[in-house]
Amino acid sequence: MCNFTRRNLSILICLISNMLLSACSGGGEGDISTDDTVPVLTAPAAVTIISDTAIPASDTRIQVFLSAATANDAEDGDISARITHDITNGYTFNVDETKTVQFTVTDNDGNEALATVTIRVQSPSSTIATGKLNDTGIIFGGGGGIYQTGNNIDCSGLTINQQDCSHGRDFTHNDDSDGHAGFSYTKLDANGNPLAASATEWSCVLDHVTGLVWEVKTYAEGGIKGLRDATWTYVNTTNMIGYDPRDYEDSSACLASSSNSDGIYCHTEGYRTAVNIQGLCGASDWRMPTMNELEGLVNFNHENLVVDNDYFPNVPNSSSVWFWSSSPGAYRLKYAWYVDFNYGGSDRINRGNTLSVRLVRSGQ
Repeated sequence: MCNFTRRNLSILICLISNMLLSACSGGGEGDISTDDTVPVLTAPAAVTIISDTAIPASDTRIQVFLSAATANDAEDGDISARITHDITNGYTFNVDETKTVQFTVTDNDGNEALATVTIRVQSPSSTIATGKLNDTGIIFGGGGGIYQTGNNIDCSGLTINQQDCSHGRDFTHNDDSDGHAGFSYTKLDANGNPLAASATEWSCVLDHVTGLVWEVKTYAEGGIKGLRDATWTYVNTTNMIGYDPRDYEDSSACLASSSNSDGIYCHTEGYRTAVNIQGLCGASDWRMPTMNELEGLVNFNHENLVVDNDYFPNVPNSSSVWFWSSSPGAYRLKYAWYVDFNYGGSDRINRGNTLSVRLVRSGQ
């Protein structure tokens, strides 16, 4: 039998107390501490979907948007699979409605992160810019001899006051510092911030005459092609009525897997949705241009490749110089208009053909 004096008992109580404090403070092998670091939840950029009808939550464009959120935790790593949102399967997005979506994620220790972002369904009629028209770009005169034949290298000729080069912005604003002749452009970086005309890398172009902002194509010569590579082509599913060209879609023609598991489809609306989710130049309201808007980029002062290459590089010298517009053909519903940036013309063609796409958005 052990006999404890009052002093020995006090020492024993002190030792037991120290052991308990050590365990609670995380010391030793019995560490029971928890991580109180909040996970990093990254929601996709706000997106605008162009549609003249209501869109259910089950729509592919909505599902691609919802699945684009990611989450990482300092202790648990990638926890994107745990992300939830407050959009129910039965929800319907009405035309011209803006819906705020809340994403939530919780790590193993119960730390919760929240993020909110908006989805807007917008009618096509409310997306068209109402700016001025660009001039033709022509700064030469025609006819220098008795029979008025041939072109001159400058704005001269026997009846020069009646010719194109003597009128419009190409005459009053003939300054190449921000684009050829009367064109006036500003380069924008990946966040939509303006850059100097001498910048060697840019993502978008602001047209000061029309107020439109244009996508700039990329080109990976011999490398890995990105989403906006100039060589990708698409069938036209914009404003389609009664005819669906997706049966002719070629998954090898754009950045898409054969199963489309990445959510990118080789049609115009699939591409537009992917770019909006990416948040190109800090915006998510990119859309297909009308034929008239596309024609506004044509510089008729050039014989071929009729676009300002100093601002719109990477235009391929192939059949993909034909760019789709959102304008449907009036005679046949299966047709839509395109603009040929090799010669500057425009025409209708079956939507099942694969052509290039250059997106646009209304200006700032």
